[in-house]
Amino acid sequence: MALLALLTLIIGNLAALPQTNARRLLAYSSISQAGFILLGMVAWAASQQYDRDQGVAALLYYLVIYTLTNIGAFGALAAVWLATGGDEIADLRGLARRNLGLAALFAVCVLSLAGIPPLAGFFAKFYVFMVGWQAAPAGW
Repeated sequence: MALLALLTLIIGNLAALPQTNARRLLAYSSISQAGFILLGMVAWAASQQYDRDQGVAALLYYLVIYTLTNIGAFGALAAVWLATGGDEIADLRGLARRNLGLAALFAVCVLSLAGIPPLAGFFAKFYVFMVGWQAAPAGW
């Protein structure tokens, strides 16, 4: 299961790189986000009984943050699509001049999904990684 989580993280991110459509880019990013969810589930399953609460907390925190930022990013893209008729990355050019609030919302959501500090997505990913590290068997 840990290997599947790692492959999902790698493949999702590599598949997102060549995308020119912003919605498709976020969709491929969601594949890699599923890898973090799998990592949290592996950590929860591998934890000792007293550490399971940490695994559940990390997984739930990650799911809440991921859900909110994904809704924000896809919602902002929907608003751009309504205004421009497209959701290509090129359609985002000049968004800050047209609608600064929408541009700020989209930027914060995408940066949080990417795990950039000090945004909530960074702390969610860090928490999942730490729980996964602590749950790993000795000698790994």
